[in-house]
Amino acid sequence: MKKPLVSVIISTYNSENFIVGRLEDLIEQTIFEDIELIIVNSGSLQDEENKIKLFLEKYGNIKYYRTNERETIYRAWNRAIKIASGEYITNGNTDDRLVSNALEMLSTYLTNNEDVALVYGNQYIVKSVDKASIKENIIDEYITPDYSSFQLCYQYFAGSQSMWRSSLHFQENIWFDDSYEVAGDYEFITRVALKHKISHINEFVGYYYKSTNNTNKEFQNTSQTINETIKIQEVYTPLYIKSLSKEDRKTLVLRLLLLLEIPRKLYGLIKKICDCHYKRKIVPTRIYLTFIISVLLENEGNYQKALRLCKKYENNDSAIILHRRIKNLIKNNHER
Repeated sequence: MKKPLVSVIISTYNSENFIVGRLEDLIEQTIFEDIELIIVNSGSLQDEENKIKLFLEKYGNIKYYRTNERETIYRAWNRAIKIASGEYITNGNTDDRLVSNALEMLSTYLTNNEDVALVYGNQYIVKSVDKASIKENIIDEYITPDYSSFQLCYQYFAGSQSMWRSSLHFQENIWFDDSYEVAGDYEFITRVALKHKISHINEFVGYYYKSTNNTNKEFQNTSQTINETIKIQEVYTPLYIKSLSKEDRKTLVLRLLLLLEIPRKLYGLIKKICDCHYKRKIVPTRIYLTFIISVLLENEGNYQKALRLCKKYENNDSAIILHRRIKNLIKNNHER
């Protein structure tokens, strides 16, 4: 078998109802002959294995591995990547589907743009992944924004169907942190972003399944999703700010402080309009705006001003990131 262009890594756990459709969807890709599928059965309690075996008998570019115990999706992805041989890697969530030329579009972009390490596109949000009626089941569109290292401070926006160079793993040793259960792809992209260029193509690459009863992993445990996201932001934001020149940091803090001067109701209206009508423009909440400003101020040694800003949200139950920020500012100020 020739060396594949793209390795598609698939982790399955209790996905018996989705696995056949997932594999059929990938087989229909325009470059199926140039890809390999690597499936890791993460100790599933359902009968994916017998369904997968039917595909193994028919196609030579599918690899299958089963673990005895359940493991995080990111540990399963790392396991699959270690036996991958493609020039590019993409994940194939069992309940996602792709447009027929998605892998061709993404891999062609990486081939033609050697300075780009990871690329992502737009997605349709669907309530059912039945391929025969999937277009009729579109309930929304996720128009992802063009890449911005600053916007990555407060939101993951690359969707669930990005593609990246395998060299990130094998040459640079950048792997998924398998201690995460929900937001490991966000954490991975922040580490890639500190070293490499990331790009967005304004094309729809696939369909993201949003369960009507919120069985998607990120909706099952909202508090864990929030905690993992905040943990990533607390690490990435200071690193991003340190990567800026002194002049750029000064300009950024002044610009953000001006934004914070916009009356609360007007700011909320601006954000609502952008969220509804300008989906490629992400406007941070005032909470995350305050968080980023506080990191900028701390970087300049202005602990007290950073603390005063954060304490405005001391009694706001939803401002979890600022509650943690207050504790860290007090601790860091005492230690310096």
